[in-house]
Amino acid sequence: IALLTLGKSRDEKHAARIAGWAAEETATVRTALIELGPPAEPAAMALVRHELPPVKRMAIAVLGEVGSDRARKLLEALRNDRHL
Repeated sequence: IALLTLGKSRDEKHAARIAGWAAEETATVRTALIELGPPAEPAAMALVRHELPPVKRMAIAVLGEVGSDRARKLLEALRNDRHL
């Protein structure tokens, strides 16, 4: 619940704190980052390089929702990544 509250704040400074829970609370982190909106983009872009495929897929989903043109370019580059 605390992660969701941070997401609703729409405060960029919370993005890294939320993202830090990605491996343990993947679904909740996804919801919170999407709720955070565009300020979540840098944290989500960093999670795309996470070692766990479910976290990578979650980050891609977040970027698909809140990402800018910069994120869309990254998503396009990842389109053929067989590890996702």
